[in-house]
Amino acid sequence: MNIKATIQKFHYGISWNGFLYVIQKIAYTALSFILFKQFSIQDFSLWANSNSFIFITLLWLDFGLRKSIPRYSPVFQKYTPTMKKFLRWVISLQITILICAAIILKPALLFCAKLINLCPSPTLASIILILFVIEGTVILLQIVFHSHFWQKQFNLIYSAGILLSNSLSIALVLYSNNKPNLLEYLFVIKVISGTCVIIAAAYTLLRLYKNESISTEKPINTKENIHAFIKHSAIMWTSTNLKSLSTRNIVVPIFTYALGPWYANIFKVANDGAILFYRTILKTIGTTDTSLLTYFETDSFKKKHLGIAFKKLVRQVTILAIPLFVVMMSIGFCYFDSLENSFTFKLFVIMATGCLLDLIFSPYERILEVKQNYSKLAIAYLPHIVIVGALIWTKTITYMGLVGSVIVIHCVRLVSLYIMACFVKKMYGFRMS
Repeated sequence: MNIKATIQKFHYGISWNGFLYVIQKIAYTALSFILFKQFSIQDFSLWANSNSFIFITLLWLDFGLRKSIPRYSPVFQKYTPTMKKFLRWVISLQITILICAAIILKPALLFCAKLINLCPSPTLASIILILFVIEGTVILLQIVFHSHFWQKQFNLIYSAGILLSNSLSIALVLYSNNKPNLLEYLFVIKVISGTCVIIAAAYTLLRLYKNESISTEKPINTKENIHAFIKHSAIMWTSTNLKSLSTRNIVVPIFTYALGPWYANIFKVANDGAILFYRTILKTIGTTDTSLLTYFETDSFKKKHLGIAFKKLVRQVTILAIPLFVVMMSIGFCYFDSLENSFTFKLFVIMATGCLLDLIFSPYERILEVKQNYSKLAIAYLPHIVIVGALIWTKTITYMGLVGSVIVIHCVRLVSLYIMACFVKKMYGFRMS
């Protein structure tokens, strides 16, 4: 693949990621606000924390595949038979892990729910764990598709599933008279739609591999690259899990425990509004940033071309971020003036600002990951891990309150990214300008 073709595939992938995210975020935000209005505090908290449990556990059990598959797909693509064998092994292993984890995790799910004063029925707990396996498989297939720049094929399937699932869920919430079992029905709808997405995506993937030869180059050193893949996966898994301490899916249950369901629900709604802007960019970029940088890091290109890829990535992020940042601040300050004492909009402005600054500096983190400069990443992560860990494992959240805790979480993340930027500028000479 030459430079021009790689850049075109990068922009092509971003366009389709943007399409998927717009569909996804509108559907999920609409459902979130409707449930917040229609459900009791306890039911909404159970719905929010169940989703948090699913996605944070999936993050913990992905073993670094979200980062390592995009990083090593361009390497294994040099020889088609090796690539197919490698992906079959990865997919089979991850699905097996998900099924085993679902069997083991039921007591943990019930324990965590009891800890934060929530009481899901045994039936609901079982449905949540089935959904855990389904969502994990969907995410894995998405990573595989996107690593090949096959965003269009997967995103069309996934968008159809999301629209169908959320439309049925909203209709059920607004018009159903069977309120006691409503939460179970919502999760069943997600299980069915997710299963349909998996079947359609698996069929499409088989067709793509059958009809499209990835490469005709000579065999690669499979053993050496497998070892490198495993090492990269383990390190990325560790870093991702440590960073997850400050993500919504872990913070919502912690705020529920430390501050109570009301504050946690306010945080959930404000966060959903704030990350509407942040995740629009993050999900639009998706894994294409790692794929792009990795293609330019391979032997097919001269090393200087990695700087070209870095500047393309920074430019794309900036083009997306600045207009959305202006819109975000306009909306935030508009509501801040009219609702001066509102917790929700104070949190909205703080979180959206922090998230967008995080995104602007993210290309520096991707460079260190692609270059596999693990020691520098560890040094940069240290302030974030220590301070957020102390915040979580002590009673500091109770003393600082919701607003103070959110400010600390975002500030220490920005400190880590600034350290990464300094390393990249010094070692490789890459700058945003």
